[in-house]
Amino acid sequence: MKSEILSQDRNILVIKSEVEADSFAKAVSDAARDLSRKANLKGFRKGHVPRKTLELFFGKETLYQEALERLLPRVVDELLQEYDLVLIDEPKIQMGTVEEGKPLDVEFTFEVRPEVTLPNPESLTATRSLHTVDEDLVDQQIQKVLEMNATLHPLEEQRTVTPEDIVDLRYNSYVLEGEKQESLETDQKSPVELQNPSLRREIAEALAGKSVGETFDLDLPVDSDYRDPRVAGKTVRYSMTVEGLLQRVVPALDDETSHKLTKGECPTVDAFRTRVRRDLESAAADHATDSLRASAVKALCDGAQVDLPDSLVKRRTQELRKDQEERIKKETGLEWQSFIQQAGLEETQLLADLEVKAREDVKRSLVLEAWADQENIQWTPEEMNLEIQGMAKAMGVETDRLKSFILSNQERFGEIASKLRGRKAVDSLVSKVKVEDRQVKEDFAEAQVTPAEEAPHA
Repeated sequence: MKSEILSQDRNILVIKSEVEADSFAKAVSDAARDLSRKANLKGFRKGHVPRKTLELFFGKETLYQEALERLLPRVVDELLQEYDLVLIDEPKIQMGTVEEGKPLDVEFTFEVRPEVTLPNPESLTATRSLHTVDEDLVDQQIQKVLEMNATLHPLEEQRTVTPEDIVDLRYNSYVLEGEKQESLETDQKSPVELQNPSLRREIAEALAGKSVGETFDLDLPVDSDYRDPRVAGKTVRYSMTVEGLLQRVVPALDDETSHKLTKGECPTVDAFRTRVRRDLESAAADHATDSLRASAVKALCDGAQVDLPDSLVKRRTQELRKDQEERIKKETGLEWQSFIQQAGLEETQLLADLEVKAREDVKRSLVLEAWADQENIQWTPEEMNLEIQGMAKAMGVETDRLKSFILSNQERFGEIASKLRGRKAVDSLVSKVKVEDRQVKEDFAEAQVTPAEEAPHA
């Protein structure tokens, strides 16, 4: 097979290939043989249909198409190996004249991974953020844990509702369609915090100023793209009664509370404080490691030179938008456009922000791949087995079952292999850059007390 580069513009490479006539003829013969085995033609046994008959029934173009589908992937593989190319998209193919007995001219347009110029890692400095776990931080974390376990109690006050209150609300709801009113929910009771950002503003405004025992109706229109088809595009009437006011009561820190919060593992306040300190110190150590790795990667990316392919940026932007649309749908029940309108956001600015994030993601991916190539980073079968074992443990499934599934799913296996190689690449990078430690005071993590069933043993 002969080939030559016709043009190269940034990361777009056009290569012309000439496939020998004999190679194409063999591919056509193989295609005819397979089609003969599959064809169900009256008067002929499968596998014994003459080629002329196949051409009569299916057309010569069908045989040529089958032959090309067999031949072209092999041609692409040979070109990638010959020119040492890494593709970032499927190649575009332009065929010349297709005729048996003549060489086959094919023009391939490849979009390849762009060249990355990496900085000398010894010139890079990464910062490791260190946090001191002192008594004040332990006290703050204990207070957070106590507040998370606060309970609601009736507020013994007879007054009107304020915008800062939590209301003990009883309600019925109905779907309105013209003069028709269909029951939706009956005799529901729920605490409603007026300052909750997910509460519809109309409900908070309607409740403010009401008195305990007061009953009223509120009609709310529902967007046509709301996730519940029973109410989408309709009006829902809420018949609400303010049954009382509630207050959040934080439990006192004592031995009983310590025992309860840790399911018996910490029977005293001192034991609880020790547990919280241990968890904070573990979180601080993890954060120090994560901050160093992130800083090293940022330093490498900042010092690297690469021309980002528009196609990768566009693809990543679309992925980020899809992720955001799904998150909005899950959290609010609204579609993208409805959410933007209700939130008073500018779609143009949102998309611009997503593109900035996409460009950062694409550059980081390309730079880390280039670093892994330069350092010849590879994973071993033993490391892959350990990775799968860790995944199985986290998922609570049998290792062999998960391994069998992953090995049978090429896409999933590739994702895990890429993640493993990327992690090893960052390990290599961190070992080569200069490290500066920096003491920081800002909150580093919402460290939680480890549940008893997951608590590490001493």
